[in-house]
Amino acid sequence: MSYKIKYAKQIVSAFIGIPLIVLIAALVFIAIRQNLLEKKYIYHSTVTNALGISTQTPVLYRGFEVGRVRSFTLEADGNIGLEFFVFKRYKNIVVRGSILVRNTNPITNKTTLEFIRDPLSTIPLPVEGNVPSSDFEEGRMQLRRIAPQQTDPIAAIINNLATFTRELNLDNNADSGAIQRLIINMADASEKANAGLIQAQSIMTELSRLAQNLNRDNNADSGVLLRALNNLANLSQGLNSRLDEVDGIMKGIQTSIDNYSSPDSLLIKMIDPNRDLLITPLTNTLNSLTGATTELGGILNTVNNPELRLMLNNLNQSLGKARQTLEALNNNPLLRKGISPSQMRKSSASERMHEVPDAH
Repeated sequence: MSYKIKYAKQIVSAFIGIPLIVLIAALVFIAIRQNLLEKKYIYHSTVTNALGISTQTPVLYRGFEVGRVRSFTLEADGNIGLEFFVFKRYKNIVVRGSILVRNTNPITNKTTLEFIRDPLSTIPLPVEGNVPSSDFEEGRMQLRRIAPQQTDPIAAIINNLATFTRELNLDNNADSGAIQRLIINMADASEKANAGLIQAQSIMTELSRLAQNLNRDNNADSGVLLRALNNLANLSQGLNSRLDEVDGIMKGIQTSIDNYSSPDSLLIKMIDPNRDLLITPLTNTLNSLTGATTELGGILNTVNNPELRLMLNNLNQSLGKARQTLEALNNNPLLRKGISPSQMRKSSASERMHEVPDAH
């Protein structure tokens, strides 16, 4: 038996289409992030070596990445031919007289190429044009002309250190600079901290003495505060004992209220507190009477049975006949005057209950 899923083609298409859409979107996003979709313009340069240079080495202009190295090859004269591109939005900075400066970090050995634009030139450099680098004399001369402060890296470092120290020493204090004042202030702060520690030690001594006096009890010579605290402790102790007495009184009052709230239990407690002289025997007697009453009711129900009533009626008739016989014998002419006339008697036992003689 074959089974067919409804909308199978749509489900399969969705499972195939959604990953493809996600993949295409990811590729487009990566392309946008990497500026792969932006138009690029190719330029050339020459450096002495390829140390630290790769196909992803950025070309920076005032901190902005305006392009990257596309490729580099070893030329016949032993130099490195460099090919790099510049993004379309930065093409206007590429003018004649610009140079390419290589900066290599001696610690990480990472190289960046800095593009320095000639501020006096406005003529665009043609695409596939050559940009001189600072590795050669032509580039260094151009660098000294348009950026003399960057001609000597060591001198630039020394100049920066001099500027830094000058800024530290030039302060609002006419006597000394920031470093000297920092040292003096640290010394003053240490002296003040030492004095503060001495004062804190004195305070801790006083607190320790106060704690010792507080721990001593019944000491009348420990000062006004401690004597007041001692008296307050005695007062609280007396109040605690009075509260115990009040608690006992309240418990007695509560017991009385509970007793008066149920007068029956109060009367029982007054007559027979332990319930062993009167209450318990009387309860047993009442329970026995209740049982006897129940049994008597059962006997009366049995007596009231129609069959028993018929048997008693027949027995009554038999007794009547026997009585007549006895009377006949008693009144025999030979003995007396004969049999006296008989009277009709009620046959029902319930109708003859009034004939029962009084117990009194």
